[in-house]
Amino acid sequence: MSPTDAIRAVLRNHQRFVISGHVNPDGDAIGSCMGLALALAKMGKEPIVVLEDFPKKFRIVPGEDFIWKKPHDELTAEVFVALDCADVKRLGTAKALFDRMPVTVCVDHHGTNDGFAQYNLIDPDASSTSEMVYNLFAPLVDIDPDIATAIYAGMVTDTGGFRYQATCETTLSNAIRMIETGIPFTEIYNELMHRHSFLSSKALGVVIANAKQALKGRIVYSSVTRQDLAAVGATPNNLDRTAEYLMCTRGAEVALFVYERETAPEVKISLRSHHFHVGRFAARWGGGGHQLAAGCTVVTPLEEILPILLEELEKEL
Repeated sequence: MSPTDAIRAVLRNHQRFVISGHVNPDGDAIGSCMGLALALAKMGKEPIVVLEDFPKKFRIVPGEDFIWKKPHDELTAEVFVALDCADVKRLGTAKALFDRMPVTVCVDHHGTNDGFAQYNLIDPDASSTSEMVYNLFAPLVDIDPDIATAIYAGMVTDTGGFRYQATCETTLSNAIRMIETGIPFTEIYNELMHRHSFLSSKALGVVIANAKQALKGRIVYSSVTRQDLAAVGATPNNLDRTAEYLMCTRGAEVALFVYERETAPEVKISLRSHHFHVGRFAARWGGGGHQLAAGCTVVTPLEEILPILLEELEKEL
């Protein structure tokens, strides 16, 4: 039995599911989790989504009612499904739930994922985990506009608006299938890819003001402390897509963005590149990702980790 067929059997044969994604969830983690939850609910199942807080713009994705808001020790289920998570540690506080579930599943498109669940479907060539999830449940349930919105949102954000290398003919065909359900695809695209809050503009201003270059412009980097953000009334939730902005700097081969999370002394590291495999680089610090986009979280003061990262990147380049 193929991994796909085995996971479909798990979805058919069990009733209560916990669905979770990586810490600091992005559009693909949110879209894949909500898409699967909506599909399972339509199949008569009981899905529960466990995710960290995410930016308000992702509220355009249906399924927020599935989010568990009570203590995790009160939660029971038969199956844990990890989505868009390259390493079990990237589940954050949800890892304790994963560890005590009778059945575990992982669906992911990160090349650094070694298959940490009982049932694993890993495809590094997939455009997004959301597209993988759609292909997984498509034969099991009719796709309605709510499911399509969640899947489309995940596909749009993780392909950079269908611009990244993993975008292929199948990706665009699946996007068309979502659009054919009648979703407001232009509104979803604009909300996720172009619109931003005033505080996000202020936060980006801080990032740009702190930006520097290294290795004769081949590396562009910036760092932001909690105090920097507080000075303009912003929070880490206002820093979405900042690394992508830095990567658009002409002449840059790698973009590095480091910022303090609200939980001290955690520091989030985001990496982007045009050629260099930042996924393998991030894996050294317990993270992971793709060749051209990756990240990790460390418990090291920002002023200590930044020069270490720069030194290592300069050696690699």
